[in-house]
Amino acid sequence: MKKIITLKANDSVFEHSEKPKELKSLLNEIEFQAEEIGLGSLDNPRPTSKHKLGMQYKIIIKRNDKEIDFDFTESINSTWGDGRTFQSKENYFMIQRPYKQVKDLLYSVLACSRMDYYIDTDFDSFCDDFGYDKHDESGIKWNEKTKELHYKCIKQSLLLKEIFSEDEIEYLPN
Repeated sequence: MKKIITLKANDSVFEHSEKPKELKSLLNEIEFQAEEIGLGSLDNPRPTSKHKLGMQYKIIIKRNDKEIDFDFTESINSTWGDGRTFQSKENYFMIQRPYKQVKDLLYSVLACSRMDYYIDTDFDSFCDDFGYDKHDESGIKWNEKTKELHYKCIKQSLLLKEIFSEDEIEYLPN
């Protein structure tokens, strides 16, 4: 059974916006949902500990007659808290995270969307901006994993441009 969460704005969404009134008006026109997929990682499919995984979602954004969706992974801190012991991480995940998840997930999605909207289409610039390896270990071939990630980022940017104008994206928190 799918677990779908309707995301609503809270104070943190507006506190980190340079134009909170405009953002509030904009968010009244848009519906945000998150379908929980489970624990996962974009960078490390086989981590040594589950505490190195973030909670993954399919984010669904609807506005007027348009609907987009994309995968989103919470930060490890948002998933497990900042506890240092196994038990403190498990307690956070089971007890505190469900409340914070609903409260803070929209802020995370919006802040990341603002950044993703402006992804550079030039591969070299993308790698330089985010610190990714351009080439594989041989130093001759392109790093295919990075090329795939770059393609996904460009695709996400195009999806976001279907929902937000360039003026509107500036209302989102940063």
